[in-house]
Amino acid sequence: MSSRNAALVASAEKVLNYECLNQSFIFVPKLSTEKAEELFLLTKTNMKGMYNACPEPEWKWNDMEKRKMFLHAKSRIILADNGFVCFRFVVEDKQPVAYVYELQIKPESTGKGLGRQLMEEVETFCAKSAPGIRKCMLTVFRHNSGALGFYKKLGYLVDSGSPKAGSYVILSKRLGV
Repeated sequence: MSSRNAALVASAEKVLNYECLNQSFIFVPKLSTEKAEELFLLTKTNMKGMYNACPEPEWKWNDMEKRKMFLHAKSRIILADNGFVCFRFVVEDKQPVAYVYELQIKPESTGKGLGRQLMEEVETFCAKSAPGIRKCMLTVFRHNSGALGFYKKLGYLVDSGSPKAGSYVILSKRLGV
């Protein structure tokens, strides 16, 4: 990893205050244990079946690993009343990126534009508070056709570093283009 890319990621990680464009969203740089558990439970409700549908054992649902993700020091969360997005700043393929780990919406609120708004908020966060981050990435299960279609509508494409086979695909979108 180049020192420039590491510096861009470190700079983005230092942003602890961000006023969301959508006034009903809240940026949270560090979750309480109680809030992390709430987000974990929503994720488990929405995704456990997707994980367990994968043939590879390493993709089976793991409560402990998923819980750790929410409390990880580098995880950043944008909260809405009925959903959230969890992301981190990392270096992927020698580029500083915003990597979306989870986008989860309560079942009764899907299909109403909340997911799109949360993803746009991550992209806006990068433009306003982390301008060195020029790419957003995420992982989607190949069998999750709803999510694949959703991200395609938002302009996400299969990343050049995505595996050609297996249970998942890596999608990415250039930011600020």
